[in-house]
Amino acid sequence: MSETQLKLFSVPENKELIKRVRDSLDIESPDLNVFAKSRNSYLINLLNEIYESSEAWDELCQVNIEYIGRHFERNVKRPINKSELDLLYSYFLRFACEFYLSAAGLNHPVYEFIAFAKKELGSFDESEQDSIEYAISFTPIMVTKRIISGHELQHIFQFEEVTKHAENLKETWDKEIKDKQDKVNLLQTALEKQKTGYNFVGLHKGFNQLSTEKDKEKKWSFRWVLLLGVAILALIGFEFYYASTRIEVTSLGTVATNNYFRLIPMFSGVIVLLYFFRIALINYKSVKSQILQIELRKTLCQFIQNYSDYSKEIKAKDKEALAKFENIIFSGIVADEGNIPSTFDGLDQLTKLAKTIKSK
Repeated sequence: MSETQLKLFSVPENKELIKRVRDSLDIESPDLNVFAKSRNSYLINLLNEIYESSEAWDELCQVNIEYIGRHFERNVKRPINKSELDLLYSYFLRFACEFYLSAAGLNHPVYEFIAFAKKELGSFDESEQDSIEYAISFTPIMVTKRIISGHELQHIFQFEEVTKHAENLKETWDKEIKDKQDKVNLLQTALEKQKTGYNFVGLHKGFNQLSTEKDKEKKWSFRWVLLLGVAILALIGFEFYYASTRIEVTSLGTVATNNYFRLIPMFSGVIVLLYFFRIALINYKSVKSQILQIELRKTLCQFIQNYSDYSKEIKAKDKEALAKFENIIFSGIVADEGNIPSTFDGLDQLTKLAKTIKSK
């Protein structure tokens, strides 16, 4: 039997034939006996059901459509007389029995159509009684056979085989899943290592940028130290030159007092320059100290890997094991400002110098 659903009643030409036969049936003629009127009435009801639900009848009557569907037009087109109506009734009875067995629920027109054939079997022509008995007796067998040989039911008979196949598939999939899970775990471990490495690379990069800035600051500090040093030496040299060429001597052979007052601005300038030279020198040393601390941090970042995991393990044994390392790597860059003079230190020196000269 073809797996493609066969069409019979839903074909437009066949629906028109069913409608024409239905409309041609007579139940009012005085020539008809009680049996004929009932037969025609049940036929009209059945044909009306088929016409209104043609697609459902195609779906649920596949067995008889396959076996006797090719005789449809020939039987429906026969002249409408008593013998032909009995044949038509027996013909549609096979479809009615299959539809009634396959459909869900109770369809009263179909049930009454079948019940009338069983009840009034002796009233039909003798030539059609065998067909009616065959339809009622063998249609259930044919439908059952179709169901048993159907594709869906075959899976039930092959349940054990299908179960074994499913178990084999499950074992194969479980193995594949486990292998893939192992690969994922390896990749996860590798990614965690890479993440840790990149964290320290980023930290090293930050320290490297800071080191570059401090190198520039160191160069400028060194230049200021040199500039102030040269300025101090030049001013001192100028003082000696001025003292040797412009000094005034009194008649008694002593140095005139006004010469000292002339030297006060020069000495004051030297003191001020010394003050700023000292600040520049201390700042230069401070920058060098900061660069040393930064270089130490960069060195530590180069060999520290998986620090978080390692710290958990080692701190479980000794909480202070990594204290010094953490103090170094995570502490701020310290500039030693303890020896930087305050702004008024230079004024104090000038005051002391003025008091010394005044006492003389």
